[in-house]
Amino acid sequence: DLKYFVDNIVNSPAITGGQTHSQTHKKIYILAHSMGAAIATLYLQTEKPAVDAVAFSSPMYELHLGKYSLVQAKALLLKAKVLGKMDEYIPDGKGFDYEAKFLDNHLTHSPARFNLFQEQVKAEPVLAVGDPAYRWVGAAFDGYEHIMKNAKNYKYPTLIFQAGKDLVVQIRSQDIFIKDAPSCQKIFFPNAFHEIISEEDVIREPAINAALAFFESH
Repeated sequence: DLKYFVDNIVNSPAITGGQTHSQTHKKIYILAHSMGAAIATLYLQTEKPAVDAVAFSSPMYELHLGKYSLVQAKALLLKAKVLGKMDEYIPDGKGFDYEAKFLDNHLTHSPARFNLFQEQVKAEPVLAVGDPAYRWVGAAFDGYEHIMKNAKNYKYPTLIFQAGKDLVVQIRSQDIFIKDAPSCQKIFFPNAFHEIISEEDVIREPAINAALAFFESH
């Protein structure tokens, strides 16, 4: 998990020479996206590490469930658990689509970045990520329920990027989190798909510049 990675990789004596973060880095920032942002939020809430500022792109504080309501989704999850199918794909789910077409995607408006990602996965299949399994969805539910319940105790200066055309996560829970955590602020990109950092330049560059400026101010 993220704590193990930070404790045993980032802070490994082989990397730090036995020094602490304050000795090896003047400032510590976190930049994370989607589920990574949810994991980072949980890490900040539970471990309370020394971090100076945070930027989250499309944080997964609530999944976009498409045609299913939350009640239906939880019922399907319970059924999968009872039947021992937690590691199977959710309804209509499948593995990574190596032949996916840009015009059919809902992650980025950038053909170049979409095609580059497809080429990278074809070259390194270990990078392939398909649709979620029931177990993954269950972990997401548990994670963001904890996140929302503890939002009022979140104190880190945080900039959140929201995508107006996000079909992966719901931005309404991001707004609730921001309202409950006064240290947070947002930038809304009305025409962006979920992958803001992989979007076309008119979206991506302002987002990256905003994150860098936010870090610089902290």
